[in-house]
Amino acid sequence: MSTNSYQIMTPLVVSVTPVFNRCETTLLFLSRMKVQNYLNLKSIIVDDGSTDNTAEEVKTRFPEVTMLQTSGSEWWAGATNQGVRAALEMGAAYILTINDDAEFPPGHINRLVKSAQANPGCIIGNQVNFSNEKTRVWGVGGFLSFRRLPFFHNHYGGMSEEKVDALGLPEFFEADLTCGNGALIPAEVFLTAGLYDNDSFPQYHADAELCLRSKKYGFRVLIDRYAIIYNDFLKTGGYSSIREMIFSNRSPLKFKAHFKIIRYYNGSFIKRLMIYLLLPFMYIEPAIKLLQKR
Repeated sequence: MSTNSYQIMTPLVVSVTPVFNRCETTLLFLSRMKVQNYLNLKSIIVDDGSTDNTAEEVKTRFPEVTMLQTSGSEWWAGATNQGVRAALEMGAAYILTINDDAEFPPGHINRLVKSAQANPGCIIGNQVNFSNEKTRVWGVGGFLSFRRLPFFHNHYGGMSEEKVDALGLPEFFEADLTCGNGALIPAEVFLTAGLYDNDSFPQYHADAELCLRSKKYGFRVLIDRYAIIYNDFLKTGGYSSIREMIFSNRSPLKFKAHFKIIRYYNGSFIKRLMIYLLLPFMYIEPAIKLLQKR
């Protein structure tokens, strides 16, 4: 078999993982990546200002990994964009965005690539389960709804895997969006629709917004039901005050992000105006829940 034929059959996949001050978690993640059985795979770690020697440890233990270091102000979307740019320069056919706390089997990337090749022009997401309850589903892709905050919701979130299986979903489940943890994205998505919007969505929802934007260019989002990763949601950050809930980059309810989603993805002017008027009132319920926790 010629080299060119091999490259066509096994297109270059470059994984992009932003990290911050989780050295041991990052090293464990890279050990999982190293045993993946997909042969044309490269990895990029984007260290956004870690102070725990993450960059040094990665360079020493995994010299084959490309390490990018940023200022500490990039957040998830900005850091991921840095990695995506580097992956495109490497000639990646697919870019795998994945978090360093993801757990996945050795054949995971191989399956995602086969799914992508069987479904050209699609972003391929995976089913995500909880790592501390491996038979409990976090989401099978997601959908956009303006009924409550946040506007992005998971399909079948919180259900047992057994109950989801009993629904008889197809192998490839079409969704509005998929999370950026384990998304295999064709390079042409970024070349056509652009990178993540790190200005409006620095930490949360940039992955969902890219999916919505990509669909405007004719791409689709499919969830491979048999490609499952496990994620530690106990490590996910959040907010501790009403001010942080509305304005902080750490908040999934950040006002600026939801304002932009209404502007670009809610149809007619009348519909947008109605949601704009309702948006402040949507913060009442999460504010009450936050106050009750104190």
